[in-house]
Amino acid sequence: MTQPVHAVPNSALVVRGSPAALWREVVGRRVGVTLLCVLVGLSALGVLGPRQGTTTVPSHAVAVDYPRVTRPGLDTRLSIDVPAGDARTGFRVSIDHAAWESLGIEQIVPEPTAQRALGARTILEFGAAGAGSQVRFLGRVGTRQPPGRLAWRLRWAPGTRSAGAGESLDLVTWVLP
Repeated sequence: MTQPVHAVPNSALVVRGSPAALWREVVGRRVGVTLLCVLVGLSALGVLGPRQGTTTVPSHAVAVDYPRVTRPGLDTRLSIDVPAGDARTGFRVSIDHAAWESLGIEQIVPEPTAQRALGARTILEFGAAGAGSQVRFLGRVGTRQPPGRLAWRLRWAPGTRSAGAGESLDLVTWVLP
């Protein structure tokens, strides 16, 4: 079976197929180009790129700023703001080893007074601070970090309570390719 031949006016171009099929092809091409332009525009504006997330410990006014979306090779910053009332007695922070390695944490400011490992967690103890405290974890995501979802837990405890006590936050960081 032969398809009808349609000639484009004022052109040497000869197109095979029905006018409806040609129209679907033109519309499909326009939709594809439009979606590509939207994707490039959103990427250029940074909407699809790395971003930070902020959450708080429910029973205290402790704010946690963490990487919500990141890419391999980029700097990471995790900060914990502890209010003056809780910082006076000191506090403990516990982070999963998987998050520690995946986020590439290399530096802690200020340095903890004590640190130890317990199971799959690293426990950091910070001494008393008079006017509140901010703890920053700085690092860089490894260049060979596989893309995907990284679910991790951060546990915070005021004072000298045991490592298991305190509040825990379940956080998620997406690593984009």
